Amino acid sequence: MNLLIRKYLPSKTNLIVPLIIFFSLFKNSESFSQWYVQYYSPNHFTVDVRFINKKIGWACGSSAILKTTNGGNNWFQQNNPTSGYLTQIHPVNDSVVYICGWYVILKTTDGGNNWNIVRVGQDQAPQLDGLWFINEETGWFCGDRVVMRTTNGGNTFIDSTRLSNSTYDIHFKNDSTGVIAGY
Repeated sequence: MNLLIRKYLPSKTNLIVPLIIFFSLFKNSESFSQWYVQYYSPNHFTVDVRFINKKIGWACGSSAILKTTNGGNNWFQQNNPTSGYLTQIHPVNDSVVYICGWYVILKTTDGGNNWNIVRVGQDQAPQLDGLWFINEETGWFCGDRVVMRTTNGGNTFIDSTRLSNSTYDIHFKNDSTGVIAGY
């Protein structure tokens, strides 16, 4: 089960913490004295959440894609063209958002109204756990013994590297400097 917790810090900075406990999104009061349910779904759980500003945020997991436009007060389920397990979401801006998961990459260019399945050549995507984009076109994906890069928004993938171990998260500072976590 999975919780998504939104906590207000004294500096008014939002902190989002996913916890594997329940099928809900929770939020606390600014005094940190109590938590209350933000979103509940008995059929889906969240594993990742990202905000692009104080109002617009995204969450994904199991086969659910959620979006908020009011700082997490309300979450709305988005149409998902696949039933795949979604592991990480990366909003580049208000319009362009990428999601990766087990054997799937999704992309929207209209703020989540429509999602497209991104193919890796003629094949479906490998099992992916992490992604990072530095702009709308350039990004990396990592997962089950693979690291892939795109420089054209997922139309093609280059520098595909097969590894002996799995990777779970990836972050890039710029086009040439990044880190990958795995085992």
